[in-house]
Amino acid sequence: MAALDGNVARVLARLQTIPGDPRTGASRAAVEAAATAFLNPGSPGDHNQALMELGALVCLPRAPRCEACPLAGACLARASGRPEAFPRSRPRKASVSVRLAAGVARRRKRLVLVEDAFLVPGHLVVPLLEVAAGDDAGQALAAAWPRLAGRPVARVEFAATVRHAVLERRYAVEVFEVTEAPVASTAPGRRVTPGAGPRLLLPEELAGVPRGGLMRKILALSAPDPDPERSSRPAPARRGPAPPKRSGG
Repeated sequence: MAALDGNVARVLARLQTIPGDPRTGASRAAVEAAATAFLNPGSPGDHNQALMELGALVCLPRAPRCEACPLAGACLARASGRPEAFPRSRPRKASVSVRLAAGVARRRKRLVLVEDAFLVPGHLVVPLLEVAAGDDAGQALAAAWPRLAGRPVARVEFAATVRHAVLERRYAVEVFEVTEAPVASTAPGRRVTPGAGPRLLLPEELAGVPRGGLMRKILALSAPDPDPERSSRPAPARRGPAPPKRSGG
């Protein structure tokens, strides 16, 4: 499935000098058709990721770095001498702030992922929850986790806050490491099929699935879990400080 965020739309509109606003009407349809035709079906995840990064880092809205673009030779907008004329800009909407809580959990080293309901439909992301101002994001995420990921929670630990933007929406995402409570009825290593619940993927399997920039930011905060059982059992209780060492005599 071809991804189509603002960065990708800009790259494709310039490649084919698609007129108009790529977010609406005939221009939107033309950009969608171009995205589908341009997609590499052998590696759609890598393809989408590369186009997003190309738009974010090289094919900039202003002063695009055409000399560094691997598609420069095929770009009709560059050939016209007016790359910044595509796509047509429109008055910027007022920004909208959105607060999200994100949970990073693992089941036997596999990341718990769900379909993105906030940024790019069809992409995979860790479970996300919109949180109202003033609410405790960790408590809200723990309460919603059985609905989001299908298991109860033993513990949530705050990791960091990341910032992300899509068009006029400004996301403040509070990221938590989630330790799930054990569920006796779930067979070890069971994979849940798409549409029936979360997807469970090893980190090295992420290259083959569509995912966006927010997912990269979140996972960059979290190192792989060396203990395959940690996310399925509560942490042992602390027994207090270790006794002081005796000095040699």
